[in-house]
Amino acid sequence: MNPIQIKATGKALCPPISRMPREYMPMPFGPAPMNWRDEVSGELASAVRAYLNFRIGEAPEPSRAELALLADYFRHYIFAPCWDRSCAGAFEKELAELRDAILGAETAAELGLWQWACLGIGLDPL
Repeated sequence: MNPIQIKATGKALCPPISRMPREYMPMPFGPAPMNWRDEVSGELASAVRAYLNFRIGEAPEPSRAELALLADYFRHYIFAPCWDRSCAGAFEKELAELRDAILGAETAAELGLWQWACLGIGLDPL
């Protein structure tokens, strides 16, 4: 299985996951996650569209492969070092809980609850 290719490089590394890049984008506020729209194969964008269309009731549940790819992206997103700095003090506990929760999230329902919890602290992975 080849890793997904993203149009950027950085120096910070995320935890080992199957298909997302291990690099983050260098930013003044800390290494930031890649944006799913920058993925070049189209696989991640297709998985995101399938998930969002399902969430609004306009498509069947995404395939297991699409959900696994989306979960990998969410892991890449939430483990970005920039959140350590921006959540320091106010949302440290919630960030730790989100990082733990995404490691076991697999279904569309679990990913949806996780995404909703991100929005609760001002993070929007999609």
